[in-house]
Amino acid sequence: MTSKIKPLSENKSKSTPERDFWLLLMAYLTSALGSTMIPVALSFTMLKIGRSTSEVGGVLAIQSFVYAALLLPAGAIADHLSRKNLIIASDILRCSCHLAIAFLLFMQETSIWALTALVALSGIGNAIFQPAIGGLLPQIVTKENIQKSTSMLSISYAASNMVGPSLAGIILATGISWLVFFLDAVTFAISAMLIYFIRSSVPKPNAKTRNIFNDMAAGWLEFKKRRWLWAITGLFCSLNLFAMPFLLVLGAALFYERGESAVVLGGLMTFGGIGVLIGGYFAFKVSIQYPLAFAAKYTTLAAPVLIFIAIDAPLPITLISSIFLGATLAYSSIVIQSIIQHEVSNDLVSRVLSISQLATLATAPFGFAMAGSVSGFLGAEMTLMISASVIIISSIITYGVKDIRQFTLAKNKEET
Repeated sequence: MTSKIKPLSENKSKSTPERDFWLLLMAYLTSALGSTMIPVALSFTMLKIGRSTSEVGGVLAIQSFVYAALLLPAGAIADHLSRKNLIIASDILRCSCHLAIAFLLFMQETSIWALTALVALSGIGNAIFQPAIGGLLPQIVTKENIQKSTSMLSISYAASNMVGPSLAGIILATGISWLVFFLDAVTFAISAMLIYFIRSSVPKPNAKTRNIFNDMAAGWLEFKKRRWLWAITGLFCSLNLFAMPFLLVLGAALFYERGESAVVLGGLMTFGGIGVLIGGYFAFKVSIQYPLAFAAKYTTLAAPVLIFIAIDAPLPITLISSIFLGATLAYSSIVIQSIIQHEVSNDLVSRVLSISQLATLATAPFGFAMAGSVSGFLGAEMTLMISASVIIISSIITYGVKDIRQFTLAKNKEET
């Protein structure tokens, strides 16, 4: 039995939800444009200054670790403070961090410790941002439009991902690596200004001060009573451990060893963005009767790109497989987030979203760290093949869970 959801209309004031949503969408689109440039820029910049793949993986792991460590408290805070103000604060923090990285690179300062510290601070901003925006969306759109609105955010991210990585590759090819981080800082500044103009009448979460540990415990109780949420979260743990970390670290290393430029990795990420666009549009237009079963079944499409990179397949085949990776991950994440936002009351939704995100993203630091170390023993090619196999097996196991195969929103409504 799930808790009964209050109609969102009870929480609304005289603000204009359509205007607020479009401001949120434009802010998300702007910041995502810069953010999608960073993985390519950071990986190739560190390799260019002589850092090893283990060091690249270590720096990316630090950011993911900080993000994961703070996600639960950030979710509890977002259920009690103004989510709008929290998003602005996260944008300002990330803007400052990337301006500092740009300055260091401009001054030709390559201290691994300074870079790691700034990337870690950026991870704090990411931790604040995610549960806040996840909780703000149901406050400014109707319950019936949650999946469509989430799909539009995903499509905006996809549009950014089609441009950002390639733009980063082009800039890096000119040797001006600091410019990538400077442009990213500008996008966060623009995002903060757009969020500021969301009407102040957007309702705040329950502002009653309570023990943050009790708040996190309440979120955990809400999370654990849904077996389908455990199973689908486990699948995404596998994806975040073996897919993107291995792709970014070992993909970059193999392309670099094969004499390819950053443009190739940027192109791969761009085609992944096309896939995200397709997956987001599919989620926007199509209603699947058994959405979690569909998502689990087609998660196997995340594996081929890792295989094709490992065997040095022709570039067009690898790029096309990246489209399938982006599409399946986009559709699955949209469906899961939308279901949580639909089924969980607004005063708990940020906490449940943060637990789901933590469970999946906490594995990313281990993925980044493991990618470099394991490949040192098995080789990058074999490591990528193993990671693809684990993704396929995880998808099959998840689809075999009864609660996944039988879950429908209509069924859940009858139980509430």
